[in-house]
Amino acid sequence: MKKNIHPEYSEITVKIGKDEFKTMSTSSKKTLFMDVDFRQHPAWTKKGVVDAGSQSSVVNKFQKKYKDLGF
Repeated sequence: MKKNIHPEYSEITVKIGKDEFKTMSTSSKKTLFMDVDFRQHPAWTKKGVVDAGSQSSVVNKFQKKYKDLGF
């Protein structure tokens, strides 16, 4: 393996609103400010996740509205 080609791996601080935590990264920045709180994302919270079987789901509304277009 070639030497001295890999980026430096160091500790950074991630700030989300008033919260902050430390992690490791190859980023040259020492602090990362996040606009969106990943902890509130539906993939983590399971709230607002589309249920394909629900009549009120976004997917079903889309399919019903555009059923004649032949997607």
